[in-house]
Amino acid sequence: MILLKVLNNLNSDEDYYEYDNEDLIIYNDIKVDLEVTDNKYEIKYFVVNDDEKTNIETIKDTNINKEEITIFLDFVLHKPCGSCNDIEVVYKNRDSMFANLDGKGSYDIINCEKCQGNKDWVSCSHNPTESYPGIYSSDVGHRPMARMCAMKVDSGAYYTTDFETDSI
Repeated sequence: MILLKVLNNLNSDEDYYEYDNEDLIIYNDIKVDLEVTDNKYEIKYFVVNDDEKTNIETIKDTNINKEEITIFLDFVLHKPCGSCNDIEVVYKNRDSMFANLDGKGSYDIINCEKCQGNKDWVSCSHNPTESYPGIYSSDVGHRPMARMCAMKVDSGAYYTTDFETDSI
């Protein structure tokens, strides 16, 4: 029998789990049992040995050969992506001047390169802010002033002040 002790950095609670089988794999068996989904936090899993923490990802295929093991859950406050605000997509003007003649709209919805690691095309859109509320333009991304000015332009308002977006 293996006794699992679980600690975390949010409170002083200690949880215990007992496993009867002798051939547990840390990542596959235990991490699945401890999986926590919370949009507010990112959770990192550590195995604690003599006050040293080892990230569970680095020993994911390791069998447990102890009678007692301690896991530490490190809850880190989640910061939304500055490029897409965790929507995972952004929009841009379609590449060709005549692209919108196909009737599918003037904008392309593409993956957020920062989150998804690519700019793959997702769909075409007439009004991306209606299809994906809160979506950002890929041209302005996380820059608040540029995003505010882009919203004014999208809404048809005139904006006459020059501004330097890179300095914001």
